[in-house]
Amino acid sequence: MRKSKDLIPALFLLMLATFAFVLTFYFPEVATWSTSTPATDRFSVTGATWPRIVLCVIFFLLILLVILSVLKKTPIAHEKIVEEAESEKNLKPAIAFVLILFCYLFLMEILGFPLDTILFGFVFCLTIGRKELNVGKGCLISFIISILIVLIFSRYLYLPLPKGTWIFRAFSEFVMF
Repeated sequence: MRKSKDLIPALFLLMLATFAFVLTFYFPEVATWSTSTPATDRFSVTGATWPRIVLCVIFFLLILLVILSVLKKTPIAHEKIVEEAESEKNLKPAIAFVLILFCYLFLMEILGFPLDTILFGFVFCLTIGRKELNVGKGCLISFIISILIVLIFSRYLYLPLPKGTWIFRAFSEFVMF
């Protein structure tokens, strides 16, 4: 019985995550919060606490992937042929996504974040989205999600977003108030 094709990448990522976890022990030991009692000082929160938590979640998911890939059987020969044909069909949306993403990044400084994100969502829904999604729904969904993203980043996280040039700057300032 051959193993699943997910086993080798999962083992590689598990080794990489282990290396990253070991590196967290070399972070500077500046405590951001601790108690005054000696018994609880060993549980102080440092700069390495959050990366260690994230890496523990990654460990858990990778171990789960290794277990599932060991238990999974490989498909028979005729299913492999069907998989190869489907993977060739899936190449066109991937290329379209990369092209749309490059256009999105290129136009970011010209159009500004709000307008560019709305356009990106709309074009993405039209080219890669589902067939049932009509133009109106795609436009409405991309508009709502883009406005929510702009409000969260500019209002609550106080991140400076690209505002664009010329008339697009006025639109961005209106949306970001």
